[in-house]
Amino acid sequence: MAQRLERISQGVMARGMDGATAHTSALMALEEMMTRQAMVIAFEKTFYLTGVMMLVLLPLAFFLRDRTR
Repeated sequence: MAQRLERISQGVMARGMDGATAHTSALMALEEMMTRQAMVIAFEKTFYLTGVMMLVLLPLAFFLRDRTR
């Protein structure tokens, strides 16, 4: 993680920013990457849970009957 932060910071400094601003900018970029990854993982887990729930609840549909007859 520290190596990635350093690489991003050096890349921003190569574009003309000073060290403190580059470090802050690199932290913000790293935070954005982590947020995006967390959202993808949350979506994947939610999708998986929804699929499992559908497989578990689908057989219960066979117990539904029309009781008006």
